[in-house]
Amino acid sequence: MINGQPYLDLDKPLDVEGFFRLKPELDRCVQEAVQRPGIDVGDYISVRLPESYGEKHLPDRCFYQPAAKLLPGFLKFVKSLPFVQVGRILIMPNQSSLHTDPQREWHDHFVWMQVGFKGFYVMKPNKEKVYVKSTFAWFDHNDYHGSDLVDASSYSIRVDGVFSVRFMEEIGVDLLPRVPELL
Repeated sequence: MINGQPYLDLDKPLDVEGFFRLKPELDRCVQEAVQRPGIDVGDYISVRLPESYGEKHLPDRCFYQPAAKLLPGFLKFVKSLPFVQVGRILIMPNQSSLHTDPQREWHDHFVWMQVGFKGFYVMKPNKEKVYVKSTFAWFDHNDYHGSDLVDASSYSIRVDGVFSVRFMEEIGVDLLPRVPELL
């Protein structure tokens, strides 16, 4: 939980309209990625990957993948996000007949974005599912999260990095989790 909430709605401080202007480019990337040899498509489409999971927030340890060539406008948009460092970038497609089992990881800085309603939820400690209704969100990866079956295909995007101190203050969140490289 962040500030006692399953997720923080980041639509107000971020550029929702600018993001949706990129939808045609993002849609093309998702469609082409499944058809183009050389683009890694499994549970996600790799745009920028780290050498190891623990380094996913470090720009000098993350490397662009072939799918990045399909997203020049989106990569420019990523530079406008409130990060002092940008690391991993993933696109996670959901086909209408699939769901994601609940999972959890460790607490870190990222912006999660959804295109279409993905049925994505974050669980409260009592196991109640709280569906993310905003376009942009941040949640604590220590909390279980996943997605339910939905009627239409959709996708979400995750951009990892390190939030700026100014942004953390703007959204009313303590500077924890602290990123050791910035202490």
